[in-house]
Amino acid sequence: MFLVMAAFLLAPAASACSCVNTSTPCSALAGKGGSVFIGRALTDTGEGWGTGPARMAVEQVLRGLPAEAKEVTVSTSAGNSCYIRLIQGERYVIFGGPHSESDGRVHVSTFACSNTFPTKGNETLVEALRNSAAGGASRLVGSVSFLSDEIYASGPAMGITVQAISESGTLETTTQPSGDFEFRNVPRGEYRIVLPSYKDGRYSTTAAVNVPEKGCAYTSRQIWPKGIIRGTVTDADGRPLAGVPVQVFGKDRRPADWGSRPLQQAISGADGQYTLENVPEGQFLVGVNGRKYEDENAWHPTFYPNASTVGARGW
Repeated sequence: MFLVMAAFLLAPAASACSCVNTSTPCSALAGKGGSVFIGRALTDTGEGWGTGPARMAVEQVLRGLPAEAKEVTVSTSAGNSCYIRLIQGERYVIFGGPHSESDGRVHVSTFACSNTFPTKGNETLVEALRNSAAGGASRLVGSVSFLSDEIYASGPAMGITVQAISESGTLETTTQPSGDFEFRNVPRGEYRIVLPSYKDGRYSTTAAVNVPEKGCAYTSRQIWPKGIIRGTVTDADGRPLAGVPVQVFGKDRRPADWGSRPLQQAISGADGQYTLENVPEGQFLVGVNGRKYEDENAWHPTFYPNASTVGARGW
């Protein structure tokens, strides 16, 4: 097999906790037990694995705390991989366990796999939670973000059409600059969330969401940006080669480390031309497999940054 690598540069372009959280902020608020409140961090819990708990000024109790609570001490699992940092001056929606009281203080514990999140950039979700706690009409909210590689999101996807489809019809809206979307006064039932302009064979852009009679439902979707890399595959004499798998590899989070799985793949046409679609912003390697086969586990790519021409190696 021969593998050819070339570097492509597009315009410039995010120790996990061992737990699984299948709930969303909306479903967690509707659950029983625990404490949920909106507050501002009065102290910083520190970088790395943290230095201790945070003092939080309570702005609004959503569930589970004394209504008169003005300040809460929040344990953040400092010292282990489940630590969640709370930054001084930032506002958060805290999802914690049942509260306790001692020495005249209210205490709550939270951690990285909880539904705790910063309010900044999530205003639509925050308002949906406020509305839910107040017993308002149901809302269906969510967010759409662009992928930067196999796992990480690179930023909000603005202006994306979102459809909520049920047996009774289709609701439609577009995402805000933050990537958020919302449907208000949504009848109870099951909805399919569809992004009609984005279809990717590996990542489903369709999700099933159940909207309760009162409260809110939340979902998040990730999509590939519509970046494109085009080129032509030829043999040593410059003749076009058809039916050749061409793969694009993304740069890993570590310096000088390239991913061993392709982000996208295309097959060269009769004229040797190929188009790699849905490529995020960043730096990439394009691999050309000289033999016609389906390469599902590619050799780790080799990058020659100072090469004046594209090189080939065989094995």
